Amino acid sequence: MAKKSRTNEQWREESLETLYRSGLAVFSEKGFRGASLDEIAKLAGMSKAGVLFYFDNKDKYLAHILKRIAAVYIDAAIARAREEKDVVDRVVRFLHQQVSYSVKHHREIILFVLLSIELRNSESESGAIIAQKYKDMRDFIEEVVHEGIKTGRFSADVRLRETSSTFMAVHDGIVIEWVRRGEELDGSELVRVFRRALLASLFPAQSRTAARKLLTFQPEIANVRAQPVQKARRASDQ
Repeated sequence: MAKKSRTNEQWREESLETLYRSGLAVFSEKGFRGASLDEIAKLAGMSKAGVLFYFDNKDKYLAHILKRIAAVYIDAAIARAREEKDVVDRVVRFLHQQVSYSVKHHREIILFVLLSIELRNSESESGAIIAQKYKDMRDFIEEVVHEGIKTGRFSADVRLRETSSTFMAVHDGIVIEWVRRGEELDGSELVRVFRRALLASLFPAQSRTAARKLLTFQPEIANVRAQPVQKARRASDQ
């Protein structure tokens, strides 16, 4: 039986997937300013004109990649965490969702963290996406902490803005250190250490039930070690 030819929509989806992988590889290695559409096109096995057929310019290309990452790494993690009724469970679930994604998507996380520095205060669409998604994460943490204070779960003297900023600083630091020393470190243990730090800043000294809950929570990624990020191969070599 003759093989069915692919439809235009299938060609489009396959091309966009190839461009996603190739763009992710080059942008995560060279950043926004160092990446070129010529290099990405070569890696994807396409012409530069072929890339521009899908994306008007480099910024819109990167924005497409960032939106795809953010949909799972940030938006879905926040949505899943908000399903939890207890504020402690929300914090734990948010961390769990993000780490679970990070296990198989190191390059995506590297890209997001590094571009948050390179594109800081940028007027580009890509810079705006990153700024908004980091704001979404900070707002989520502040929302949870505020509710925790109101219900008496968290200490009344916890400062919202400083807590969310500290959370993001440690959050990104863990990502960088895990990638830098991934084969030496246990990802699940890094998360447990992070939770211990949260205990010291959020819970009243007399609150032991919530503390035990965070300390004993076991994510479904026990003994996870990051694998080195391999240099991308051309589409024709895969």
